Amino acid sequence: MACAARARGRRALMLCLGICLSLLPAVNAAHAEAPGIAVIYPQISEPYRDVFRQIVDGVREAADGPVIARAIEEGDSLDWIGEQNITRVIALGRRGMAASQQLPPAVAVVVGAVLLPPGPSAGVSGVTLTPHPARLFDRLLRLSPSSRRVYVVYHPENNEALMALARDMADQRNIELIALAAADQREAMLHYREIVERRVRPGDAIWLPQDSVTVNESVVLPLLLEKAWAHQIVVFSSSPAHVRRGVLFALYPDNVAMGRRLAGLVHERAREDGNQARLSPLVDLRAAINVRAADHLRLGVHRQDLRDYDLVFPSR
Repeated sequence: MACAARARGRRALMLCLGICLSLLPAVNAAHAEAPGIAVIYPQISEPYRDVFRQIVDGVREAADGPVIARAIEEGDSLDWIGEQNITRVIALGRRGMAASQQLPPAVAVVVGAVLLPPGPSAGVSGVTLTPHPARLFDRLLRLSPSSRRVYVVYHPENNEALMALARDMADQRNIELIALAAADQREAMLHYREIVERRVRPGDAIWLPQDSVTVNESVVLPLLLEKAWAHQIVVFSSSPAHVRRGVLFALYPDNVAMGRRLAGLVHERAREDGNQARLSPLVDLRAAINVRAADHLRLGVHRQDLRDYDLVFPSR
């Protein structure tokens, strides 16, 4: 009886193994056919190449399938994407975004690491490099609760959409946002001189947006930092390099977190066929602070507060 039971057990085990083995080719085939994500980014030198690598790392962390990352030169063909049945593409940088225009409509595309105004955009979805104004204002009020008036000089063509969003975010936080449009660097300098010489009061803040027209690092920044130091003005921006030079704080991209967000967005883009294209401001951010400026402004930043910052200047 015991021998018969063992024989039945062996037959059952062999039957189970046979069923499992028969399923393996189908499982492997299904995995092989699972559409992955392609990430295309410019062929560029260090240290900028490392930024794209970090974004790709974030994509890999959040992707639900294989990720193929490839650096491209201008004019490179993307035929390999169709040949590998890839239906989701993350295009990084302006070169990646431009190259993605050759892809067929059936391929879901999102862009990242591009400095474009947030908001609805014809045919383009993704994440800009522009920090969300809400994050900037919240950080400002955390450091300087009395700063209820913020000046910003901006180029309308570059940042009108950003200013519209910023006005809403400022209103929600009881901040008076005074946004002054400038068509060129000369008009921007006139605005800055009027702000620092006639309009600004101690405790007011000046926001330096990502704007190549109105934020000239060789002319505008030295002027503002000199006046800010003399008149107890808070200056904040989106560049850690500005913080090194004396700006109170800056918010800048968390590249790995941006990659994770882009992986989620391209998945949503593929599922929601025909959804409205939209560029979102950056919410995955790191923070830098200048403690010397904070001490000068008497903001009472303590050692434990510095744990909320990824970069601290001057370095200690």
